Amino acid sequence: MHEPTRGDVVSRAISAMLRPDDHVLRVAGDQGFDDGVDPSLLGTFDGVVIDRTDASNLEPAETIRRAASWCRPGGRVFVADTVDTFAARKRGLDTSAGTSPGDACRQAHTFADYARWLERAGFSDVDLTTTELVELSIISATLDNKGDKR
Repeated sequence: MHEPTRGDVVSRAISAMLRPDDHVLRVAGDQGFDDGVDPSLLGTFDGVVIDRTDASNLEPAETIRRAASWCRPGGRVFVADTVDTFAARKRGLDTSAGTSPGDACRQAHTFADYARWLERAGFSDVDLTTTELVELSIISATLDNKGDKR
């Protein structure tokens, strides 16, 4: 039996939070929202899954804002990411020059950061779910009917 991959864990955790008939867009942080997705589908997804906000050239807040444009009102966003800054600092990582973007993001963004970005993008009911992988959490939120609150 093999160890579960990050993708396996993300899929299982998020599948448990979705209805079987939900129309879901899955985006890896390095893929982007504009790669291979029909723009006519903006605002139609029941859920948007973002795996690794740190793999993109976009700031996590911008990635979340874009996710809101793909969700229908009442739809949900799921962010699968590392959300433990204390552990990163304890390992001696810092955000100085020379630190990889992934390491810098992992230690720079807390659950409170994600909650603030989600709320500004029009999401509410922000929740954090841990997974069997210690370094991986799933943050979920529901898109309000009002939209972006910036």
